[in-house]
Amino acid sequence: MTATSIKDNNKFTVGLASETLRRSNLGKLVKGSKVNLERALKADGRNSGHFVQGHVDCTGKIVDKWKENDSLWVKVKIPDTFIKYIVPKGFICIDGTSLTICDVDTVTNCFTFMLIAHTQQHVIIPSKSINDEVNIEVDVLAKMVDQSLSSFNDRNTALIKSLINRIDELEKVVYKK
Repeated sequence: MTATSIKDNNKFTVGLASETLRRSNLGKLVKGSKVNLERALKADGRNSGHFVQGHVDCTGKIVDKWKENDSLWVKVKIPDTFIKYIVPKGFICIDGTSLTICDVDTVTNCFTFMLIAHTQQHVIIPSKSINDEVNIEVDVLAKMVDQSLSSFNDRNTALIKSLINRIDELEKVVYKK
């Protein structure tokens, strides 16, 4: 989101568009709710490997959390239209935090991620409970590949239908059907 005004007392205002409210959990927050804030990365800045745009694709629901030594595991269920963009060891952005996906279950539309101890101290995800909503940004590269392949598949299907029709026409001529 873009800060629309910044005050001297470390407060600022942002505009919330209808699209943002539809796709995120921001309209459900109340005064005092915690959110992650990060400054945008400059285009020539160092990138740690994940492309995060700051756009929310959908919300997910935390369905399980558990500890393993000092790591915190979280399992999230998302709408079925977005699970195709989630792959093990790919990236996901949860409530503004870029994370690595651990496991994916396309039958239940769930995925897991894990937070190391250091990350747990610096983000809001550990404070979330089971059944809480989180904002999800899926991998933009996965969305681009999907769109490109979808276009290719549509053209390929049309070409196959055209070839089948042409073969049918030729068979009629050859076999006088």
